[in-house]
Amino acid sequence: MFPCSPAARGFTLIELMISIAIALILIVGINQVFSIAQKTAGAGNQLSQDVRDFRMFQGRVAQDARSIVLNDAPFFIIVGESQPAFRNKSDQTAAPDPKDPTKVNNPFGGAPIRYSLAAVNDRVHRIDRLMFFARDLFTRQTGNYLTISSATSGYEAYLWYGHLRLPNNNTISSYHPDAPALPLPSSLGWYSPGQLPDPSTQNGNDNNYFASDWILGRQQMLLIPPPGPLDPMGRSEPANSNTQPQGILSMMTTPQSYGSARQGIPHPVPIYASRYDVALTSIDAYRQFVSFVSAPQWMKNQFGAWEWAGWRFLAFDSLNQSGSRSDARFYGNPFVQRAKPMGTTPVSANQAQLYLAAGAAQAAPILVRGCTHFIVEYAGSFLKQDTNPTSTTFGKILGPGPDDKGTIDFIAEPANGASGPPWTRRTRWYGFPRDIDGDGHISVFKNGGSSGAQSPDVLPLRDVLRFANPPLTALAFRQATQFERQYPTQNPSADYPTQGGPLGNFNSNSPDPLYVCAWGPDTTTLPRPKLLRITLAIDDPAARLNDAQMYEYVIELP
Repeated sequence: MFPCSPAARGFTLIELMISIAIALILIVGINQVFSIAQKTAGAGNQLSQDVRDFRMFQGRVAQDARSIVLNDAPFFIIVGESQPAFRNKSDQTAAPDPKDPTKVNNPFGGAPIRYSLAAVNDRVHRIDRLMFFARDLFTRQTGNYLTISSATSGYEAYLWYGHLRLPNNNTISSYHPDAPALPLPSSLGWYSPGQLPDPSTQNGNDNNYFASDWILGRQQMLLIPPPGPLDPMGRSEPANSNTQPQGILSMMTTPQSYGSARQGIPHPVPIYASRYDVALTSIDAYRQFVSFVSAPQWMKNQFGAWEWAGWRFLAFDSLNQSGSRSDARFYGNPFVQRAKPMGTTPVSANQAQLYLAAGAAQAAPILVRGCTHFIVEYAGSFLKQDTNPTSTTFGKILGPGPDDKGTIDFIAEPANGASGPPWTRRTRWYGFPRDIDGDGHISVFKNGGSSGAQSPDVLPLRDVLRFANPPLTALAFRQATQFERQYPTQNPSADYPTQGGPLGNFNSNSPDPLYVCAWGPDTTTLPRPKLLRITLAIDDPAARLNDAQMYEYVIELP
């Protein structure tokens, strides 16, 4: 036998194990590098998409703002609303109470912290609405009964910005183009952002519960007066009893196909369905109508005439979408492609075209996906203040506006950070209460006090005017705030804490707090907004971003 040469020896078991371990470490490390790179690229792509979405939104709003009709419009409405919601499913899973988004873990230990509805963060969201009329060249966003688009255009429109109501999965699977707003018997309906499911049902808010799934919409209703009483808009379809709007209000506010209902269709199409976008009226005609319904005292007492007239145009006819005027939201349906056309029956060419037309129409209002906050605040000359920059009381509230020089309301801040003069001015914004300086209090004066340095927080005009010196009489106070139709609290508050506080708790039986401002024929002697501040937050439903991206845009009104 010949001894083995040392050069011919193989690897020992230990050497093989070490080699395999090194290879595994390299594989895991390379995988981590690729995973981090993929997440970074995904987050970067989402950030770029968010910027593109905001630029698109900014351009759209800027164009609409240039055409706003403010002084002789039927109304100009801002609705501030707060909605608690989890950011996404993982956020809900990690919460101390998966049924209550307002409860968060206390970083110092102890019982969970509970946010009030005045907080603005990743658990308490703003879902404001903005509604106005405009004059410009507008083209229809939807088609007629069997068409996707229409060449019809006009120079007047009603525009609505806000979060859309979305269908749940049952409604999607049983979607029927002839009933684009009303769920069929096998479905459960459409849900507002963050809306809790009906406890009596088994299906819930499948697509509009988590904030990162919400969709900001822009609905445009073209206003075209009917050329004749018998054949509105030159309708080519034969007229019948189902297509003729009944009464002046239906004629003005029922969307047209032309004719919102057709022979053989079980349900007429309400305005909030986003199916048709032509109303047979004009800005002047609807203003006359609103002025008429605003006049009788009995209607003011029963409805709060302005709120009633404004909401009535938005949606609330005999086919009320929710039974509450406070939740007027247009429908959007980005999921039509998931539904089965006309159920299980064979689809003819006309039926397929009808399905396509209805789906395209309800997708038209979609503006920004993943919009977790839409905040609308206004500024103007609503106060009379001490405007002498050398005075130690510079910025003091003297009474209701407008200011003699039309000066936009401001907050006086000492230029040296302690006391003034000298002073700097900061625009005072009004709206649903919002904490701007992050001190946990929302008040006219810092730290929730009743005097001293003024706070930059956003408040209703009512809560600011209560600090006028000399104090206002009850009549003067009411006259100055007449355009404020609804408040988030029954009585003025010196402080809205962002934890707990007077705005109520989530899951309570009380109605959601709203701040509603409506300017119109009954407020012609009062100041109107000169500036709008819109704050937008855009998030990623896939959770590739740590936080939603916030953007702010200030609009100068005509």
